[in-house]
Amino acid sequence: MSIKQHIHLKIIILTLLFVSFPSLVYSSIKEIISHFHPYVTLEEEYIDNLYLSPDDEQEDFITTLYPGINFSISETSYAVDMDYRVGFVNYAKETDNNSISHTGSFNTNLHLSDRIIFRLRDYVIRSQEPFESDYAESEQIDQYLSSIMRQRSTYTRNVFEPSMEYSFGPEDSLSLNYRNNIYRIQGDPSQDSEENFISTGLAFWFNIKNGIDIVYNYSIGDFRDSSDMISHGANGRYTYRFGPASSIFIEYSYMNRDFKTSSEGYDVNSASSGFEMDLMDGVTLNLSAGCFLHNPEQGQVTRGGVYNVVVDGYFESISCAVSLNGGYDEDYISSENLGFSRYHQANAQISYQLLETLTTGISCFFRKSDFDPDRKDRTLQLGWNLSYGLFQWATISMDISHRENNSNDDTIDYKENRGILRLTVQF
Repeated sequence: MSIKQHIHLKIIILTLLFVSFPSLVYSSIKEIISHFHPYVTLEEEYIDNLYLSPDDEQEDFITTLYPGINFSISETSYAVDMDYRVGFVNYAKETDNNSISHTGSFNTNLHLSDRIIFRLRDYVIRSQEPFESDYAESEQIDQYLSSIMRQRSTYTRNVFEPSMEYSFGPEDSLSLNYRNNIYRIQGDPSQDSEENFISTGLAFWFNIKNGIDIVYNYSIGDFRDSSDMISHGANGRYTYRFGPASSIFIEYSYMNRDFKTSSEGYDVNSASSGFEMDLMDGVTLNLSAGCFLHNPEQGQVTRGGVYNVVVDGYFESISCAVSLNGGYDEDYISSENLGFSRYHQANAQISYQLLETLTTGISCFFRKSDFDPDRKDRTLQLGWNLSYGLFQWATISMDISHRENNSNDDTIDYKENRGILRLTVQF
């Protein structure tokens, strides 16, 4: 599907939604306008290694003006949340990189009946930022793709994701989800790729304590300059609930990756068990552990552990999140398409509200990734931020970060320091 066809499809679906819900169209114009909130952000950024070079580090100042608009409304039968901003990006030295960026998101829930919910998510980004945020919906923030855009070429991603859910009990449902993910790189069409993904799921609780979740998915990955990929996957989970906010579970998953014109395909089997519970008021723990088996078409079978430990804490003026996880991961539909990897990761974030209008926070991230056939990366990131509400309609913030990568391939080593001063005014 081309980008033009993709846009036409979105317009048709959105038109049908508004026609189906005349209350959305014929509501008070004044009331609708009141939910639109324009804003402007002025950002000054300093980077000491613009192209993430191991040796020839180049510093630069980047000034960006972001005019944007936010729309949010929530009613009994529907909810809509939309945000879009355009960025006018200007480099002080490397002026050839001057560009216009776009970032937008659209999310809606429509209750077609008491049992049927239609959801639509659309995400678009046009940027030169080398570290692309994970476009998948995730409970963890500040997650990035493994692939890195080093030459600061402009790339575009558009993720279009409609889904439908049918509820036939308090916690019982059938779901159907589709995702079209288009990735394009300006000036290097050989890296263009596209994904079409579909999944169906069943959630069923036999009683208040015993429940199962079963998901099957199928996807096609279309790569411009390499073998296309066909994927199958399934996941099954049994949960036993022994308290209002406490449960244990066992889980099994299988996935198959088949490349049409190469023998780089593989199977992965994974099994784990764990529990979720409230340790105390405001503190939750999610813990699981197991193992996986990676069976490539060529090469040796490898085994490894999978684990996930997440602790979230919310107190009067402090919030924190600490996670340790590892196992296997994949990187496709990206700038490098690094494929299958084994990884270990640690992430910690702490936010402290010093005053009613003053908030500060620190973060730490470390990841060890082993890619096939023999690339090994070690990535570390440290960050500090400070945000102050000048007025109810204006906020000023500062972000300082250090990021580095150490690899067995010296050409992709780098160290980067950056600082960002940001002023946002909302109308």
